[in-house]
Amino acid sequence: MIHPVITTAGLNAVFRAQQNSIKAKITKVGLGSGIHEVTENTTSLVDEKYRLDIDHSEYFADNKQLHLTVRDDSETLNGGFWVNEIGFYAEEEVNGVINHVLFAVYSSEQPIAYKSNDIDLLLAFDLVLTGVPSDSITVIDKGVDFNILIAPELAKMGAAQIGNMNRYLENKFEQIALKKQAEETKAQLEKELSFEKQLSNAKNREFLAANAAYHIANMARHVKNIVNL
Repeated sequence: MIHPVITTAGLNAVFRAQQNSIKAKITKVGLGSGIHEVTENTTSLVDEKYRLDIDHSEYFADNKQLHLTVRDDSETLNGGFWVNEIGFYAEEEVNGVINHVLFAVYSSEQPIAYKSNDIDLLLAFDLVLTGVPSDSITVIDKGVDFNILIAPELAKMGAAQIGNMNRYLENKFEQIALKKQAEETKAQLEKELSFEKQLSNAKNREFLAANAAYHIANMARHVKNIVNL
């Protein structure tokens, strides 16, 4: 679980909203890859990529905790990025102009997630409203049902797992085929070597027989010469 820090700018936005008898509205979540020390005086992300609307939110009064869920289905440059920082933005109107104030921020060397173009990124955050009146905050979300929100991602994850299993099986079958081919090649080579060995033995026997015949012929000639003496 991440623990965002509520900023001084965020508290001031809440105070200004209360002065106007309205609630501060949290409307956006910013994602970035910056790594930095977070304090109450932080006013922006270091390397913010973009901001997302909030898909679903819940408030748990017992522990003054906001649960926010966002789905990132956007296309990113260079294929993706590591998410190391998160910003929660409060929206306020000043002189007819909409401003977004960094209400809370989080950053860590340990990535929260990796955003790629291959699959939508589903993120859930718990924001504890420490030092903030519970009735001073409202979240503007899309009202998306959580089960509907995660269903497409579960389908994609299932499809990805099936694809991985299919590639694994194909690789296994290929390994089995290669092993079988190697065994058949080995058997053929052993057969050819055996034949060559037999042929070599036959040639050796033929040479020995010819050599023996030669010596027997020489011996016969010597015996004949001796008899003629």
